Amino acid sequence: SSQPTQSPTETCAPTPAVSAMPTGPATYIPGENTVNIEGLRLSTGLQAEVIATANQQVLLKDGQLSAETFHGKPDGAAVFADECGGGWTYESNSELGGSTTYSGGVG
Repeated sequence: SSQPTQSPTETCAPTPAVSAMPTGPATYIPGENTVNIEGLRLSTGLQAEVIATANQQVLLKDGQLSAETFHGKPDGAAVFADECGGGWTYESNSELGGSTTYSGGVG
């Protein structure tokens, strides 16, 4: 049968509502690279924090270091709202391989 056998269950809080459009002046100016944070050149109005460095262990939320080092040569990434934890989830991709624990593109 092509019908699902189980109903989906909701395990996380719903995604928060999107806030209203800002009414003030623009705070992000593309191409105006005036901000330098930890060696990253950013356009005016943007902020950044280095959370991982290639070939180094990652400092986790609980203060521990990750078991594996962060992959080298990241070639793509995205940030998703964490509907279960109320924060953000960073996904990073690398084609290097070599992990002793994980396989696939997302590391």
